[in-house]
Amino acid sequence: MTRDAVPPLARRVSAIAFLVALLWALYALGARPVIAEFEHSQAGIEQSSLLLVRYQRVASKLPRVQREIQALRGDELAKLGFIDGDNETLVTAELQTKLKELAESSGGEVRSTQALPGRDEQGFRRVTVRLQASIGMDGLQRLLHAIESSNPFLFIDSADLRARPSRDPAAASDSAAILDARFDVSGFMRTKPK
Repeated sequence: MTRDAVPPLARRVSAIAFLVALLWALYALGARPVIAEFEHSQAGIEQSSLLLVRYQRVASKLPRVQREIQALRGDELAKLGFIDGDNETLVTAELQTKLKELAESSGGEVRSTQALPGRDEQGFRRVTVRLQASIGMDGLQRLLHAIESSNPFLFIDSADLRARPSRDPAAASDSAAILDARFDVSGFMRTKPK
């Protein structure tokens, strides 16, 4: 078929159809992936911008949070070793309870605890409790270790140990001997500035 045999209208329609197909192929193979990648990149940029604003807000709080952490650490270090509390009577009662628990967990039998008068020493208040207990030698070692290694720090101011006479001298040994022990144990509490 020659060019003259095809009517001009059909040639125009086929030329337009070919042009539309060519444009669609160019769009599908070239422009569409670029546009999709651009849209994907734009969404990523928007998300990153939101994250950046959030991170900047968090970062602006960092110095304040670091100051608060330092203050808390300072408070904890300042309290380390001291008995917590503002009321000496309650602190003394807590100390009596703690000593009783330590003595009983070490195998001793508590006979009594007595609060002794507190006194001020170099800006702190010394709280003292007298503990009287019956305890074996092994238990005494555990009790002394528990008192000396406790937190808050406790100090044994005085100790009076007496061996209880055994009813059966043949069964008596140094490690099985029961002792009557009396300790004055002190701890320190912070005093409020006047």
